[in-house]
Amino acid sequence: MIEKSSALPVWDELEEERARVAADWEKRKLEIEGLPLPKNIGELVDVAADRFGENPAWNFFETGQVLTFNEVASLSRKAASALLTAGARPGTRIAVMVGNGPNYLGTWLGAARIGATIVPVNGRYTSRELEHVISKSGSKLLIVDAANLAVYEQLPETNRPIGRHDVFVCGDLPGYRNWLQLVEESSGVPVVSDADADDVMSIQFTSGTTGFPKGCMLPQRFWLNAAVGVSNSNDLEIERFLCNQMLFYLDGQYNAIICLYRGTTFFCCSKPSAAKFLDWIKEYRINEVFMFDALYKKAEPSPNDRENELKLVHIFGFNPKLHQELEARFGAPARESFGMSEYAPALIMPLAADCMIGSASCGLAAPNTRLRIVDDFDEDVASGDVGELLIQSPGLMTGYAGDEEASHGALKGGWLHTGDLFRRDQHGYHYLVGRKKDMVRRNAENVACVEVESVLRMHPAVAEAAVVAVPDDVVGEEIKAYVLATAGAPPEPEELLAFCGQHLAKFKIPRYIQFVDSFSITESSRVEKKKLVSGVTDLRAGSYDATMRRWL
Repeated sequence: MIEKSSALPVWDELEEERARVAADWEKRKLEIEGLPLPKNIGELVDVAADRFGENPAWNFFETGQVLTFNEVASLSRKAASALLTAGARPGTRIAVMVGNGPNYLGTWLGAARIGATIVPVNGRYTSRELEHVISKSGSKLLIVDAANLAVYEQLPETNRPIGRHDVFVCGDLPGYRNWLQLVEESSGVPVVSDADADDVMSIQFTSGTTGFPKGCMLPQRFWLNAAVGVSNSNDLEIERFLCNQMLFYLDGQYNAIICLYRGTTFFCCSKPSAAKFLDWIKEYRINEVFMFDALYKKAEPSPNDRENELKLVHIFGFNPKLHQELEARFGAPARESFGMSEYAPALIMPLAADCMIGSASCGLAAPNTRLRIVDDFDEDVASGDVGELLIQSPGLMTGYAGDEEASHGALKGGWLHTGDLFRRDQHGYHYLVGRKKDMVRRNAENVACVEVESVLRMHPAVAEAAVVAVPDDVVGEEIKAYVLATAGAPPEPEELLAFCGQHLAKFKIPRYIQFVDSFSITESSRVEKKKLVSGVTDLRAGSYDATMRRWL
């Protein structure tokens, strides 16, 4: 049941300014909506090459790889030719388990040129998770780094969804075709029909409201809409953007396409680093970054933090009490926004909105985006009341790959049901209240509780398991598993953790484990998680802490 909220805090002295900023944004939003979108990603890349030519487009600074806009266009054409040689055609789905570098982004853009689809695979996935992603997405080819090949080879030969002949390795290994060589030897002039903006460009796997990770089918229009909308949302001249994330996540690709459209150099690390993050900002004279709450807390303050060239810091779900401190520390505006793998951006906080610093608002409706906040019956709630956020846009995902039931539930009536609870004030600013989703948000990673529970139940000594989120000052939320053992003594916590490590990526493994004698069960045979956490002031108490390796 979605309930009415208490009244929003009213800051009378700011109301006039908030209203003015909202009105100005509405005018700008209409202007952006009148701008033409490139007809497809190939056109976006080629126009960028024409406009920015020999300027640096990608800088993978840790490996010394720098590509100009012309070289990016050439690489994408060669990758497109290589994919055609490999057997890809419009609509073919290609799983890509490749680390940060030109190989990843070039393959992504090359697939888009021929109307094919890439399926990014988390480099930390186990073979079980790889098999799930390939099978659900319907991928016919796999492009993989040599370092990740073992994950594929651990799949039983009789149960591999992609045969060895259709696996391409970034390197020269016996028994496999060399993807890098195939790209290098390609003509770079693929003969293909024009891709359409509604062709699915990528299938981004993300933890949904229930079940294992779901693959969001994102059309080229999703990326085109983001590039045009975000690039024109302010008048800042952004010359250098820093990506401190892995490219198989949506954020890295999202910012790469925006940088191509507006002519910004995309600086990208090999692996994210909180320790090096601030040094990279200064060394490469970065103008724009994403800053997550956990990253901010890990980056040790320095008296020289303001000695930078930052012009804009993007924050997400940031602690409002730290918002002004962040701006003062780095001498740059920090602005919230809101998006998800199914659609982004949905909300943007205008650059002019100094009046919203510390308000905890995610912003106003993004260009080409319609929003509703509804109750449990999909009826609109009153301003200030809490309800589920619904989104409608031409750039929405088209559904979840291989899951009609989940697609229908998420896109009822043509509106994306986000599962996120929001409220909206009288000026149109939106505030995230919580989630209807049974999910843990750990260090900017979404972890579906049911997936972790399913793995725990696979252990022969576990009869039932329930996973909940534990608030944490460093990573946002930690994972706690309540475990009901089968007859006999419960297993050792370290045994369960090792078992999880065989079937789950590291970030999905619980930090806390607590054994219980029984669970309260609903009429639908589900564990009543609310009863597990209700009235508990410290969810860590009585648990085994995997980090500390001791009982608390």
